Amino acid sequence: MKHWVEHLQQYFHQMNKGALRDLLQQHLNSQATCLEEVFGCHLENSFVNCTEKKRLTAYPILNFVYAYAPWSVCQELDEVLSDWDVSQHSYHALPYVSSCRQRLSIYAKAWDLIQAIQQNPYEIIHLVQQAKPSAVEAFKILTKGSLWARLAASFSDAEFIWSTEEKNQAIDYFKNPLWAQQCVEALRLLQEEARSYRALFLHQEALIQQGPLFCWQSITKYYQDFPFGADLRFLPYLVAVSTKSQESFLCSFLFQMLNRQPQKEQMAVLQHLPLSTGWRFLEYTLNDMVFVEQSDAIQNLFHLVSKAYSPDALIPLRKALYTLDKQVNGLSTTSTLILPQDVKGIDIETYFLQPHGLAFGGLSFLKQLIRRYRCMLLTLTAEEFIALLSTTEGLISYSKQLPFKMMMQTDKNEYPFKLWCIDRIIHGLLREAITRFRKMEDPLAYRALETIYAFYDAPQQMLRLDIFFGAIKHRYGITDYLSLTGLGIECTLFQWVRENQLADCLSGEVAYAFLYDEAGQCKAFIDEFNKVWHWSPAGMVLAAPGFAPQHYFNHKGEPIGCLSSSGHFQYHKNPVWQLILILFDNLPKRGHLNTESGLALLYSQSLWHHVLGKVYAQLPDAYHADKMSQQSMVQWSVYFLTHAQEALPYLFFERLASFLPSHVLPSVLPRIKNKENSLSCFQCIMTHPPLRQVFFEAELSSSQLFFLQHRGVTALTNYLACYDTDVDYQAGLDCLAKKTKKWMRHDWLAKSFSLLEEREAQGHLSSTRWSAIKNYWVSTEESAALMLQDFCADNRLKPIQEAKTKAIKHLLSHFNKASIVLLLAAVTKKACWRNSWQYRLFLYLVDEHQSQWFDPLLVQKDPWTRNELKLWAFFIQRHLSEASYWDKGQQAGSRLLSALLFYCAQSGLTSFFFNEDASLGVISKYCASTAFLNKIQTHLKLAMTKEWDVIYASASARGGNTPLLCLYLLYYTGDKTRVVQLLDLYMATYAKKICYTRPLAQWLMLFPQSDIAAVIFDGFQQLIIDDPSLLDGFLLHAMAHFRYKRTTVAHTLIAPQQDEMALALLRYWGHAKQYQLVYRAAELLKFVVEGDLMQRKLSQIIVEAKTELQLQHYPKKASLFHAIMTWCTRHWHYGLLWRNNLSQWVVLYDENASDRIAQWAPSRVKGLSLSSLINDRPVVTGWLSLLDQVIRSTAKQGRHFNTSTTVFFNPIATLSHDDVLDVAGQPDSPHV
Repeated sequence: MKHWVEHLQQYFHQMNKGALRDLLQQHLNSQATCLEEVFGCHLENSFVNCTEKKRLTAYPILNFVYAYAPWSVCQELDEVLSDWDVSQHSYHALPYVSSCRQRLSIYAKAWDLIQAIQQNPYEIIHLVQQAKPSAVEAFKILTKGSLWARLAASFSDAEFIWSTEEKNQAIDYFKNPLWAQQCVEALRLLQEEARSYRALFLHQEALIQQGPLFCWQSITKYYQDFPFGADLRFLPYLVAVSTKSQESFLCSFLFQMLNRQPQKEQMAVLQHLPLSTGWRFLEYTLNDMVFVEQSDAIQNLFHLVSKAYSPDALIPLRKALYTLDKQVNGLSTTSTLILPQDVKGIDIETYFLQPHGLAFGGLSFLKQLIRRYRCMLLTLTAEEFIALLSTTEGLISYSKQLPFKMMMQTDKNEYPFKLWCIDRIIHGLLREAITRFRKMEDPLAYRALETIYAFYDAPQQMLRLDIFFGAIKHRYGITDYLSLTGLGIECTLFQWVRENQLADCLSGEVAYAFLYDEAGQCKAFIDEFNKVWHWSPAGMVLAAPGFAPQHYFNHKGEPIGCLSSSGHFQYHKNPVWQLILILFDNLPKRGHLNTESGLALLYSQSLWHHVLGKVYAQLPDAYHADKMSQQSMVQWSVYFLTHAQEALPYLFFERLASFLPSHVLPSVLPRIKNKENSLSCFQCIMTHPPLRQVFFEAELSSSQLFFLQHRGVTALTNYLACYDTDVDYQAGLDCLAKKTKKWMRHDWLAKSFSLLEEREAQGHLSSTRWSAIKNYWVSTEESAALMLQDFCADNRLKPIQEAKTKAIKHLLSHFNKASIVLLLAAVTKKACWRNSWQYRLFLYLVDEHQSQWFDPLLVQKDPWTRNELKLWAFFIQRHLSEASYWDKGQQAGSRLLSALLFYCAQSGLTSFFFNEDASLGVISKYCASTAFLNKIQTHLKLAMTKEWDVIYASASARGGNTPLLCLYLLYYTGDKTRVVQLLDLYMATYAKKICYTRPLAQWLMLFPQSDIAAVIFDGFQQLIIDDPSLLDGFLLHAMAHFRYKRTTVAHTLIAPQQDEMALALLRYWGHAKQYQLVYRAAELLKFVVEGDLMQRKLSQIIVEAKTELQLQHYPKKASLFHAIMTWCTRHWHYGLLWRNNLSQWVVLYDENASDRIAQWAPSRVKGLSLSSLINDRPVVTGWLSLLDQVIRSTAKQGRHFNTSTTVFFNPIATLSHDDVLDVAGQPDSPHV
């Protein structure tokens, strides 16, 4: 907020009225952390100031002051402005407005990154690396001068270098265990500053637009461009200048703003809006059809109104809701409800109980009436609502069963329970209206009944039996089931009703709506749409499949039904299909077709009750033989589907598919008007192979193409959800892919995957099927080609880094570990990768998500198996060797190697260092630079170990590079045989390239106690035994240091000199009869050892080693000549008393050796563990990302260790002891 406060100070400073400037600067709080604190104390209320103030166009900054300053400051401002004509004074606001706009643009670019880091600060490195460059640059600008700007720069720029002071600051910051909380708080302040800039900008630019319409449009645009939360303190100005003609704009905008705010802030807005404005908004939401589909939000709004508005303010609102214009004459004012005193006697209820309004208004009028009545009841307080329910016995006979007071004691239960009770009241009114209208011999009553039953028999609802039978009686003119002679079916229907004990239902009684347990206690209630509700202390509970008890009884103790799989009540003796058959059988031929509404009711309810197929199968033979009847059924099915206004359940389409001809649903699909129904129909077609074959076997019609083009994402999602292995499924997928490519909808597959993942999370799609769907796309070359080439329009002409689109990135995010392993196995089996789509798909996945697959925290929970790591090792070795054009600069492969290196080391895998012919591959030449090790040391300071310190110190001293093999060996854990084979081949291959071997020798001094150092020592020792010329000064001292550390039991206070350790190694070799090594080592030591005595000693050792080596090569056959030659040679070189003159450092070749060349390495090697790094996620992420940088740089620039033959020690020159340790063989070219 500091930057914004300084910006505001500049505004105030350039004002030419001193008193005004001093007042504003005096109250400005330079330490403010949010908008509410900018003028001193925290501003609690949202709308406390000047709702009638005019907009100040000359000094628009004052609009902002009036909106956010406390009331006392506003009063002082009024006094200052009382004798001053603001319109006569102006100032240059354009630079400040432009500055605000620029700053907001920066925030808009960085906003997604700021929110992402705030939600998960521990992923900051990954988030910055994955963010757009423009977002990172904007983030660095906003955090300029802070540690976060430096971190963002280092994580996004591989060439960024830290200074020593900055390193220390970063280390100190991350040492604080509360750094994550501090990060979140810092980002919160950034968000507050963004909101402050937008508020300042709106009050300057948007509120001075010419006319409220332009003002509203500007505010809407800025909220879309700069979505930094919601702040509505400018609304008083907008409300004050809005006219009646512009109320639709104001109400729509207010509705959008309220939806963006939490409930607490919504309350504050409603409390401080003028009552007239609030009523205009509420009335608009009730009358405007735009909000019909948002009825739940409107209900929530009215529930808030009852809490936000005072009781006195609610009186005119309730009256306005309860009273309708008397557009219909002859309405009675009799009310059966006792409402609160302020609305008593007002007559919205009469519209339910009088036929005039329903007859003339129709179904839309009834829906609006119900919505208005529901909103009015929602404004009642809990006490008023309980009092209302106590008078409703005549409407809902089960009111005594419900503990109203208990259920409305808490806010948690009050609102849902209130909605449930309101629905019961409304349906009680409708039921009472049906009873009244049936007794009237009036055409208006008949039309009113049509309206009510039209509300009930909508095709998306399953009706309770009493309502269904009542609708049947109305549709077919059956006035009483005891007098049905007019239809000629009196005996049949009467007998059937009596046998099924359904007299109460057919006569319209509601006692059948109650459900009882075996003990006879009333436990549940069947609502008007056949759903079962249980009452409990937690409120009304909607029963679902598996809800106990599963079986229910009537009031006589007779079992009547249970819950169906769809959650509705299912009768043991389902009478629906029997009633339908009776009507079909006894009505005159095709008489049922003459009553269209009746047939619609029969058709929809038979679908709901799963008996349509049974009805159709058991129709009299005359109907089956009559082609007109069959055609009528099909035609009605088509008409029913194409004209349904509401969404039908998917079960409807399943039932239709079971008995309609296979060509009907595919042909009718494009003509279905309701979007949800068309998508359900498409899914049903795709689920049934015969229908699917019909759909795809012929060229798609223009209407079918129109359907796919405009509802493609959901259609494709439904199709993918129907995955199977049939050939026609693949053909359909090919067809959809081609159309997707033609229409350039390259994001459809990615969006479909997202929808499928949501369904799987919600339990609508099984995990097994979702896994099978994902595995299908990676299992074959054809499916991978279909994904990339057709759905994503990838032509394989560019590297993956350049060809990767947002759709591809989105698509890749859905594949899990199982799919990756399946694809990896398929790729590694391929003989050629040149044009393989699976290989390209795998490269996309590696480039995008390898950091997640090998995240140490995730791997610790779900580790990679050894076989999987073998596949990874084979892939990375082959990929880096082939240097594919698709991987630009080997970036993806290098990042993969950066993580894979350590996991393979921990598993004891060495295969990725080898080519298929068992020779060393290109990975053996990769190396890590000093700069990289420097970065590792900085980022790993929290989990610092000695190992990283010494590696960095060693590399800095040499100024050279460390082969990746060294890092691999440091963490190697596994069988000794494999690593010995690797080291033997490595040393044999690069024996004369000391820039490769010297770092290994360095490990002998850095980690002498480690198992891998013992392996390296054994390897070097065998190497120089085979070729002593490879021994140089550095290797000699490294091996001497290792042996000293391993053989010394207790260290002295003063460590021996390095030449003393080398002499000890020389003695060890001399006693083991390694004369060539003794000779080579003594010659090297003569150049560094000081003192005449030691020089003479080394000369004698050289003579002895050379002499014994010569004698050792003589024929071994015992003979007098051989004995004489040995005696003469020793006398010649050692002197007459040669036994007394021996140095005792070299054992004679014909004597028993006192020492032997031993193997130091154990049979199983144990390396360092990564566990110390797993404890801190940012450390791990930084470690992997930095290693990724150096490997990527190595592959990109193609700079490996070269074939330099420079030696570490020049025996011709005379160097001091320190010089020997500092000599470093350098490659011909530098290495990063």
